[in-house]
Amino acid sequence: QYARVSLSVHPVQLYEAIYNLLIYGLLVFTFRRSPKAGTISALYLILYAVGRFVLEFVRGDRGDRLAVCGLSIGQFVSIPLFIVGIILLGGLLLKRTSSNSARG
Repeated sequence: QYARVSLSVHPVQLYEAIYNLLIYGLLVFTFRRSPKAGTISALYLILYAVGRFVLEFVRGDRGDRLAVCGLSIGQFVSIPLFIVGIILLGGLLLKRTSSNSARG
């Protein structure tokens, strides 16, 4: 038999689709400003990781949680993605600052 009543759930796939469209818009805007090579990739890693980490909290499937801090696998993957993005972006900003100071 089919369930007559369902638990209320968040449409996480819709949230994620909208969030990804917002990320896309921001990346296109940034790309049109001719950023340094690697900036778009670093921004994507940071923004996607943040969105994925937050959206995992409202997902309805709690079965694939890890024992550590109650975080999901997606959240654990988001943490290193965020860190790599920050390192890449920081490196790009440091190169920009050092090249500007070398010219001056």
